[in-house]
Amino acid sequence: MGKVNYKIENLGHELLHGIASNIYDAEESLNIATEISKYSEEINNSRYKEYFGTQQRIFNRHAVLSTIKLFDRRKDTISIITHQKKIENIIDQLIFQNEQYLLKIIDSWTIFNDFRKLNKSCLPKDIFKIIKKNLPNENKKETDGLSEILYKVKFNRDKFIAHSSVLKINGDKNFPKKLEENGTKYSINELKHLLLFAKKYVSVSGMLFNFFYEVDGDYLLSNEASHTKENLRLLLSKANIIEQTERDKRLFEYDKQISK
Repeated sequence: MGKVNYKIENLGHELLHGIASNIYDAEESLNIATEISKYSEEINNSRYKEYFGTQQRIFNRHAVLSTIKLFDRRKDTISIITHQKKIENIIDQLIFQNEQYLLKIIDSWTIFNDFRKLNKSCLPKDIFKIIKKNLPNENKKETDGLSEILYKVKFNRDKFIAHSSVLKINGDKNFPKKLEENGTKYSINELKHLLLFAKKYVSVSGMLFNFFYEVDGDYLLSNEASHTKENLRLLLSKANIIEQTERDKRLFEYDKQISK
């Protein structure tokens, strides 16, 4: 094993400010893109359709890029792949801070179904052996569902986002539900499957650093990532693109009062 030139606390920092932050970026962007899609009919009948169409494309692309970052295999990046390798190098120095809480998390993660049936211990080396075995890898797309999804998402990233190919999705009221080119397509739900894997990884790894990312099935930053979506809905309401609710009217009146 080569020389380890990083500290344990650095891995906790990478987990929170690198991986969890990218998950937040992906979820926030995905929420905004799908919210625009939700009101696509109303938006297309307004004078602002070009603006929101552009915003939708931007946020969808950002969601894809942030998701791909989570599974980047390059050594100089902060991703689940590189983070897991660093943990593997110092696994014997690590312990889970709250094993009872950890059990709740792995009980809800399907990759641990067989592991729990065997009633194995919750030693970090055993837990991360399972995680390593199930890491999505676009090069193994024929043998694993998540790996196939990652391949399709990465294909679209490489061909249409990172490079100059044109992705013909403008005007599709179902955008961004499907992307398709040359037989490779993925749904928003499939993208969410990748994000769920990432969130479970942070939840389990966080127990090494006393970082509680998941509480009773809710994730620390996922609720915050939905706030911008609500702001967008209020903006559409303010612009009279969608119908104003009574709650909207009260919020607008409140804004007037505090701005005086």
